[in-house]
Amino acid sequence: MADVTNPDWKCPLTYWGNCGDGWADFSDTCIYIPDYPMPEIQVSRDGSIWGPWPLSEVNTMLAEGQLMPSDLAWTEGLAGWVPLASMEGVIVTARNSFPPAAAPPLPVMAAPAAPRVMRPQAGYAVPQSHNRGRPPAITSNATVVSLIAGILGLLTFWFPPVGFVLGLVAVICGHVGRSNVKQSRGTLTGKGLGLAGCLLGYLACIVPLITLAAVFGMGFGMVRKAVEEASVRKTATYETVLSQRAAFRTSLIRRDKEDEPAGQPGNPAFTAVEYPSGPGNMAAYISASALKSGGVKLPAILWLVGGFENSISPSLLEPGTPDNDQSASAFHDPGLVLMYPSLRGGNQNPGQKEGLYGEVDDVLAAIKWLKARPGVDPVRIYLGGHSTGGTLALLVAEASPDLRAVFSFGPVADVSDYGQDNLPYRVTDRKESTMRSPGSWLAAISCPAFVMEGTAGNIESLNEMKLRNRNSQIVFLPLEGEDHFSGLRKTSKILAELILADNGPNVNLRVEQRLLQVLDQR
Repeated sequence: MADVTNPDWKCPLTYWGNCGDGWADFSDTCIYIPDYPMPEIQVSRDGSIWGPWPLSEVNTMLAEGQLMPSDLAWTEGLAGWVPLASMEGVIVTARNSFPPAAAPPLPVMAAPAAPRVMRPQAGYAVPQSHNRGRPPAITSNATVVSLIAGILGLLTFWFPPVGFVLGLVAVICGHVGRSNVKQSRGTLTGKGLGLAGCLLGYLACIVPLITLAAVFGMGFGMVRKAVEEASVRKTATYETVLSQRAAFRTSLIRRDKEDEPAGQPGNPAFTAVEYPSGPGNMAAYISASALKSGGVKLPAILWLVGGFENSISPSLLEPGTPDNDQSASAFHDPGLVLMYPSLRGGNQNPGQKEGLYGEVDDVLAAIKWLKARPGVDPVRIYLGGHSTGGTLALLVAEASPDLRAVFSFGPVADVSDYGQDNLPYRVTDRKESTMRSPGSWLAAISCPAFVMEGTAGNIESLNEMKLRNRNSQIVFLPLEGEDHFSGLRKTSKILAELILADNGPNVNLRVEQRLLQVLDQR
């Protein structure tokens, strides 16, 4: 037997040959084995212990990155745990960049010895619980990011750009993470997380695209519909308006109704009557001369009062002050027939208030009834109104071919401007408001229409309609220096004079010139 030191293994070796019964020289052709079993190594990390493993397997796991040079290690003969890199025979590569420690010399063994059981030195306790096998695999960060991004992408579908970007992140990280796990040879885990993240990511990309397509589709449809409707309104006739009204059903959010009787007018020149309309008979006051037959047929004006009551009362016939006379007293002339209709939901009339929608039908019915009175000239029917009555007058003119002229004081272009408190339909519903807004149907007016308002009143609505208007039949007249009420009486007197003089076959109302003369004289 001869003791030699293997320069590669750095451990004492003897060689046993099959050439005879005993130890052979180094030069003999033989198989060599260590003179004692190679000690196995236990490895500790974060309080957990793995192994024991042979040195060759420890080096393999170091090379694959499953173990780290900084892990603690113990084997037989050590007084305690030491860094793995300092263990004899441990190979530290450039990959882990931890320089190996110098290996201490081992005693030379005289002869092969029986395998020894590895035990820690006295005074050092090895933890009782340990895992045999390799250290647990680490979850891939990319797969975790993929799952989180996929979830967030779905939760932000309502904001498509963010949802789409998060979806892309989830898909990319999911594929990268799964690839890393596959190539890690067991050191990484998270393929399931990566798969879930990819699926959520694809959904997060698709859902925003569907959402955008739906939004753009709806938006395009709404725009196209709005353009078509606007085109219809720009070229509308009264037949168009009637057709649109026939196809539309209003939806009311409350039921408003008055319960005061109209009573007798208290002025002997007027009488109380009823005219038929859709819901039933409606109360009205009318000049008594309209009911006389056999005499001269007189021009007639139907006057619509302001406010939201849809009612009439005897006080309506009493003239107001010069700066606020809403009674239309300027038309109390023996040569004129004047009619004040109440409307649905007003007084004790049937039906309910509809916020200037069904009321149009009531006024159309009143015009039809008025034309048939024996004392009325059916081709000389005029319509006038103030404030909400002025708005309603324009709406009626847009739906009727039977008027000689229309006089509208202080109307609005859009009925929703009156506010939700005054209207029984939902004012945010644009279709409902459009059907009630005279500014939307100006093209349909077929008779001369005069729209007036004081420059200190609701002049914005007059200017808005003037900008929209392309109908040469409509004249917009701002009353300089007047407010919503003050110009009503003096202007009504001028209109009464012009109506009486307008007795030819064609309309001959020089309202603009006459008003300018009066305003200049003032």
